[in-house]
Amino acid sequence: MGYYIFALLNTAVFCFAPGRSARIARLLDAERSMLPWMRSAQTNSPFTGDITLFLVVGAIFGIAFCLVLLYFLAAAKPAFDKAAQQAG
Repeated sequence: MGYYIFALLNTAVFCFAPGRSARIARLLDAERSMLPWMRSAQTNSPFTGDITLFLVVGAIFGIAFCLVLLYFLAAAKPAFDKAAQQAG
């Protein structure tokens, strides 16, 4: 549960805190510098544009996914407690 809470908070802060556009621009610049073929592929591509919207939508779905997983883990806690009592 701790991992999913951390992932949820990390995604929320990265995408929704002030300065989001600058963080996303730095992320994309770092990606282009690590993958040199990305720069040439993007300059020759007819599909140039801003992908910030896709990143934000992906973050929203990622947050929703983490929330669903946390809900099911919390709802199944009695089953985990029962199994731990039987094993111990």
